Amino acid sequence: MSSSRPKIVICRTCVRDNPKKAPFTNFEENAKYYQSLLKEGFFKKSADLHYQNCFAVCENFHCVLVHHGHRGFLFKKISSVEKIHSLVAWVRKLEQGVVPEIPEDLQENLLKEVKEIETYKKF
Repeated sequence: MSSSRPKIVICRTCVRDNPKKAPFTNFEENAKYYQSLLKEGFFKKSADLHYQNCFAVCENFHCVLVHHGHRGFLFKKISSVEKIHSLVAWVRKLEQGVVPEIPEDLQENLLKEVKEIETYKKF
């Protein structure tokens, strides 16, 4: 695992408590969807995917933490395929060394900037 790669931490609890149509029907399907978008080749991926049970902001639902370097961004309501694609496209720019500016279509979803990544489990 490369430490220079961004990390995406998805909330397991949000999908369990608020199932929707694919890819949000269950956590495993949601994680596989993220994994498929992060693949760039047979062994290469844009970011490391992790999960945790809750970010303690449950009123916002479908939270995702993106962490790169010493900066982290906690997003809320990443609950559509379009939002997931936008988030993954932004993460790929992070990996290429672009300054981590939040895209306009994700700015309303930014909950807060975090300095340290919270405890997570590897998926």
